[in-house]
Amino acid sequence: MPNNFFLYVLNGHYSITSFHIFSYVDLNSIYILTTS
Repeated sequence: MPNNFFLYVLNGHYSITSFHIFSYVDLNSIYILTTS
């Protein structure tokens, strides 16, 4: 999954801002999963 996302980033399908938003949401969901 992450590898495919990074390929999209390299291809310019996502901006750096979108990458930061994705990273924040992804880390936040992982935090919720690990603490629940």
